[in-house]
Amino acid sequence: MSTVSEKICLCKAVQTEIVKESIRTGARTIEGVASKTGAGTGACKGSRCKMAIYELIKAYEKGEWQ
Repeated sequence: MSTVSEKICLCKAVQTEIVKESIRTGARTIEGVASKTGAGTGACKGSRCKMAIYELIKAYEKGEWQ
């Protein structure tokens, strides 16, 4: 379980909770999350965080978190 301050995107220092909020408010793709939060747009171009973002989206769609 992630904590509020845990960063999902190290390059842009985007916290996991910020990504979750973007998903709650309509982002359903990695590109949508990136547009709302900047996650995945840093120096590594998402090579470190895109899979984690994808997994959060899928878990939300399955009702595993709200």
